[in-house]
Amino acid sequence: MPRTIHCPHCDALIDPMANFCDQCSTPLSGVAARTQILETRTQEKGSAWPIVAIGLMIALVIGAVVGRNMFNAPSASLVAINTPTPIDGIPTVNPQQTDQAIQAATIQAEAIATAQMQAESTVQSLHAEGTAQAQLSGTVQSAQQTATSSILQSTQTAQTLQAAQASTTALAVQAQMVANATAQSQQATAVTATPLPEVLKIVSVTASSFSNDPNYIINNRNDYGWSSASGETIGAWIQLTLSMPQTVTSIGFYTDAGNYNPRDIHLVFSDGTVQKIQLKTVSGWQNYELSPVSTSTVRIIVDSMSDRKASFVFLAEVKIFGM
Repeated sequence: MPRTIHCPHCDALIDPMANFCDQCSTPLSGVAARTQILETRTQEKGSAWPIVAIGLMIALVIGAVVGRNMFNAPSASLVAINTPTPIDGIPTVNPQQTDQAIQAATIQAEAIATAQMQAESTVQSLHAEGTAQAQLSGTVQSAQQTATSSILQSTQTAQTLQAAQASTTALAVQAQMVANATAQSQQATAVTATPLPEVLKIVSVTASSFSNDPNYIINNRNDYGWSSASGETIGAWIQLTLSMPQTVTSIGFYTDAGNYNPRDIHLVFSDGTVQKIQLKTVSGWQNYELSPVSTSTVRIIVDSMSDRKASFVFLAEVKIFGM
């Protein structure tokens, strides 16, 4: 037996026969405690200590069995008492004594065999336990590795999804920008392609009556214009003739704030259609959208006056717009 051993709790050097550790006071009494010390040292250092421990256990078992049998077997002195007196110096063999010796030897052999079987069983148990622990440790490590791999794969999948979502969002924004730019371009093209209304050329002017020349209405001067003959208001008319049949889309009047402005009028076109307009009593230009009509003439007929007491009609200027 070694002179010193290590405490299984604090690893301090202690006497193998000590009942308590001098450092941490861990109980160490008995063969089981010393066997535990040897098994603990064997597990920590991974050396040949398991074999030594098993050998010690076998020796202890065999010693105990042999001692018991020797204590129970009859002693040589007692056997010698019953030995017959030898004849001529030759001792006589006692059959009973021989049977007892054989029985004692048989018991010892059986005890030794039993101890060996117990030792082998203990060794197998220890090996099996060590193998099971190793397998369990391997299984735990494999499970941990599998879990770690699954976590990494999940993280990579989440990152891939986030990148795909970001890419999809960027593509959607780009597509929307392209769509907006295309729509604006198409709108600009459409506006550019659509002809804008322009002032149509008037080649002649006639009127139901006048005190000022009807052509003053197209002389681009706001201080001169057409005025009907005195006493003619409702029913008075002035007709504008275009250079060619064209599509008329709107008409503009320049009026002052006087009492001689017409209020309700209707327009008659060369195709016979009629459109009505109500003028405002203001000083300046006022323009009115018309339903587009193709015509070569526009006749303006007065239906009512701004002032019922007015004795004639006055219009400073008229412009016709179309394409």
